[in-house]
Amino acid sequence: MKPVILKNQGRGAFAAYSPVPRPIGEPVTNVRTAIGLVPVTDGIKMGIWEATPGTWHRVITKREFSYFFEGRCTFTPEATGETIEIEAGDSVWLPENSLGVWDIIELTKKAFVIIG
Repeated sequence: MKPVILKNQGRGAFAAYSPVPRPIGEPVTNVRTAIGLVPVTDGIKMGIWEATPGTWHRVITKREFSYFFEGRCTFTPEATGETIEIEAGDSVWLPENSLGVWDIIELTKKAFVIIG
């Protein structure tokens, strides 16, 4: 497979906003992604993700690497209960079965790669 470049995809690359699957309270977070820009191969999915403020349970059980380029949020893994503060410029590795709670404090945008 040859390299793929995604030139300034802009807002048009995103799907419509939809509510998260397991919200906690109000407001219900809405998310949208820009995926399908690169073919899914070897169980790897990548894209750009954007979330509005709110709190919910993480339901993805696969490994994930993310780079946050906008916003501020926290993630509290069920395994440790220790809240991780995340802001623009941070990278996060979530191992397999990293269930927990996301709390989006301000509009947050990340590039992600899900493996498995």
